[in-house]
Amino acid sequence: MQQDAPREFTYRRGTLEDITLLKAVGLEAYSEYRSQIDEESWGKLNANLQNDAALEKLILTSVPFLCEDKGTVAGVAYFVPHGNPTAIYPANWSYIRMVGVLKSYRNRGIAAKLIQLCIDEAVCTDEKTIGLHTSELMHSAIHIYKKAGFTFDREINRIFGMRYSVFKIELSQNDDH
Repeated sequence: MQQDAPREFTYRRGTLEDITLLKAVGLEAYSEYRSQIDEESWGKLNANLQNDAALEKLILTSVPFLCEDKGTVAGVAYFVPHGNPTAIYPANWSYIRMVGVLKSYRNRGIAAKLIQLCIDEAVCTDEKTIGLHTSELMHSAIHIYKKAGFTFDREINRIFGMRYSVFKIELSQNDDH
C-alpha cells in the first residue's frame, strides 16, 4: 500500500484583505481556553479577539505570517518591529503576537514554522531583541518557544485572570534601538 506524501503548507505574509480569515483563526485558536478561565475573563478575551479595529491596527503595525492549506488559513503569527512599545515591551524590542493554529492543524509544525518566520524577519530587519508573552495555560506554546530559542525573561501581571510570562531572544549585543 502506497503511503501518502506529507502535506505541504504554503506560508505567506498577510494583508488587511485577510482580516476576516485572521480573525477566524484567532477566535478558534484561543476559544479552547474558554472552559479554563472565568466568564468575565473569557468575555474580555473574546471581545478583544473580535475587535476589528484592534486587529486592523495589529495588521498595519506588524508583519502577519499565515499558513495556508488549499485556501484555508490554518495558522497565523504577527511579528511587530521595534518602535511599537506597550506596557509589556519597551520601544527597542520587537515582539511576536497572537500565534494561533486551528485545532485540526496542530502538531504538524505550523506554529514552529510561523515562529521561525518571525525570527527570520527580525534578523533581516536587524532587530536586537524579540519578545513574546504567553499564559500559564499554553504549555505546548511554551515548549515551541523554548525550542525556538526563547528564554524566560519575567512574569507580568495577570491577564484575563491567568499568569503570564515574557520570553525573549537576544539577536545581538548591539543596543542601537
